[in-house]
Amino acid sequence: MVDPGETPDAAALRELEEEVLHTTNKLSSLGTIIIDPGINNQEAFIFVAESITPASSQQADPNEIIEPHRVTPEKVEEMIQSGEMNSGWPLAMWMKYTLKKQ
Repeated sequence: MVDPGETPDAAALRELEEEVLHTTNKLSSLGTIIIDPGINNQEAFIFVAESITPASSQQADPNEIIEPHRVTPEKVEEMIQSGEMNSGWPLAMWMKYTLKKQ
């Protein structure tokens, strides 16, 4: 969620720290996706963070239970093939990531 007056990249860095308890100085935009065309025009900004390190604050949002896991690109492909990862958002994000890497 991009807060009022906040840029998408600043929001991505904040969310990385709040949700995953990590930070980075290597953040790249992968563009945007329209979340649900036909229903609304809500846009999601997609970023990839590389060379992440544990954040110094280490304070997660107490209202959310999130367990981040590191996986290799090969594991993501396996998860997609097996149907374990089948939600549209992550699939669209993965497509943007793999196309940018080509």
